[in-house]
Amino acid sequence: MEDVALNAHPSPLQALTVPVNLLDRLPDEIGMLASLRTLDVSDNRLAALPAALVQCAALTSLNASKNALQTLPEGLARLVRLERLAMSGNKIFSVHAPAPRP
Repeated sequence: MEDVALNAHPSPLQALTVPVNLLDRLPDEIGMLASLRTLDVSDNRLAALPAALVQCAALTSLNASKNALQTLPEGLARLVRLERLAMSGNKIFSVHAPAPRP
């Protein structure tokens, strides 16, 4: 499996758990999951997380451990409800820092 297809309509989905599925990318449409609280994409082949992920404002738990991630999406710090972030088993060498506030 190389891709995850999401419906083009907003969804009340609160948890998406797809570990160990050989995923190599997530669609940008993941940002349409406004009610998403838990996302587990661990143990896949993801090289990046989509920038649209930062639109999931309700997200409280993100597990992207054991992938091929090298960087985190810019704006991840805007997920103010995020309580759990698991990224072990990646080769992250770049983290986008939030812009300083004026």
